[in-house]
Amino acid sequence: MSRNTSGCRENAFCQSGGQATHGLSPLSMPRPHRCRRRNRDSEVVKTHKCTLCQKRKSLKCFWFISSRNRYDTRCKTCDYKLKKQKRQEKSRARLQRLATTFETCQNCGRRQPLTMFYGSVSKSVVDTTACKECCDKAERQRQQAYKRKYGISLRTYSDLLEKQGNKCAICKTMEPGGSGRRFAVDHNRKTGVVRGLLCNNCNRGIGHLKENPETLRQAAKYLETNNLST
Repeated sequence: MSRNTSGCRENAFCQSGGQATHGLSPLSMPRPHRCRRRNRDSEVVKTHKCTLCQKRKSLKCFWFISSRNRYDTRCKTCDYKLKKQKRQEKSRARLQRLATTFETCQNCGRRQPLTMFYGSVSKSVVDTTACKECCDKAERQRQQAYKRKYGISLRTYSDLLEKQGNKCAICKTMEPGGSGRRFAVDHNRKTGVVRGLLCNNCNRGIGHLKENPETLRQAAKYLETNNLST
């Protein structure tokens, strides 16, 4: 009687080599048990051939697909290159499609494709009603105005706004208000020193009160004394 050398101990029929028929006919004989354990003596394949670069590499260079219980046919390097190429082709196709969609700039009045506007190009949504050229021109003019009036740059403005938590320095609102949709630069009119960024209401309020702290205290005392809610 031959013995199975696969090392399987799960089935006695497998250990007997499938010859324990016990007088049964060939048609009624049970099928031999196939051992699922890997033979320890067999050599494990440690390399795999990529279908794109046609190079044989280690299994560590391939993705393992658990749903199919096998390694991918492409190596990781070729897979990265293929996905990058597909993203670039998709981006070029999207830009070509958006080149045929036009929007009118509210500043210069020119009708231009959506690629000439700032916004989400993938969703065909523009953030502003002005084209990139008009926005960049307005940004340069704003930079020059800040430098001429207050002696600061846009970087200093952004740092100051971030230091205030993107809020007004007085009322702590996050809505700047006004037509400019930006916080106003509050500065000392005598010395020219920038004090902070204020919303439109606070900036106009202290301006109407002549920036006098005593007047502001009297106004606060007046409101506390004549509060209509009490």
